[in-house]
Amino acid sequence: MNEYVEKELTQKEIIYSDPALRAGLHGVAIPGKQGRLVGRLFTAGGPGPHPAVLLCHGIPGTELNLDLARHLQRQGWHVLSFHYSGCWGSDGDYSFTSDLEDGRTALRWLLEDETYGVDKKHVYVVGHSVGGFVAGHLLMEFPELTGGVLLMPMDLGEVAEVEGKHPEAFEKVRALMNESAAWLHGCTGEGLLQEVLDKEIEFSLTDKADLLIDKDIMVVDASRDDVVPAPLYIDPFCDAIHSYHHKKLLRVCFNTDHSFNDQRLGVCDAVAHFLKSML
Repeated sequence: MNEYVEKELTQKEIIYSDPALRAGLHGVAIPGKQGRLVGRLFTAGGPGPHPAVLLCHGIPGTELNLDLARHLQRQGWHVLSFHYSGCWGSDGDYSFTSDLEDGRTALRWLLEDETYGVDKKHVYVVGHSVGGFVAGHLLMEFPELTGGVLLMPMDLGEVAEVEGKHPEAFEKVRALMNESAAWLHGCTGEGLLQEVLDKEIEFSLTDKADLLIDKDIMVVDASRDDVVPAPLYIDPFCDAIHSYHHKKLLRVCFNTDHSFNDQRLGVCDAVAHFLKSML
């Protein structure tokens, strides 16, 4: 044992790259309307500036898709992952309205960065589930975003339609809200559900599909997704985009569940390939 330790201690240290150019991970606190939004910025190695991705997680944020963040980091991307207000340490109260505002705040922070070497001409958004809802609205609102990826996006504007036509699926949404609220601050499951029903028009991605006609978009759905079933949420959205003769929409389906648990590598590869195609 001692001989082994002595040998290890006398070996010459090998440094494979200039420390200043290595990949990094930085904790960030972004000033938001309700206080700070906490997050993490994965920075790519090598000389910059680097293209960047805003990564939006879903409700309540149990699945952060940080393997995707690392995958993109290894391929030369900066990735900002953040928590919405009232969620996992971020200040304030949680709501879907504040999700949208927080997404805008985080994106502006990335676009205004003068510290980490973000290539402002190549900033994109990736969102999963409710994060896909946030990402879709950011794509509509920000001309700086030329494209993005929506992973199993939950179009909250369709929930009222689901309530009237698919009561079992609506109860699934109710259960999701109630379960998620236990992890969030300043909200209840029924309150979140009522917010969605009250803001059906404001929240809808499908009804505003014309605002996406100039964007490069990849939509990923899952054949075994019982949280955001494609026929109820994703088909109407994609059909609406196609109705405007949109030619930049790529739709990919994986045989997996809502968190693509058994297809993580495949989904990460698909997202990276699509983002790279926009550079």
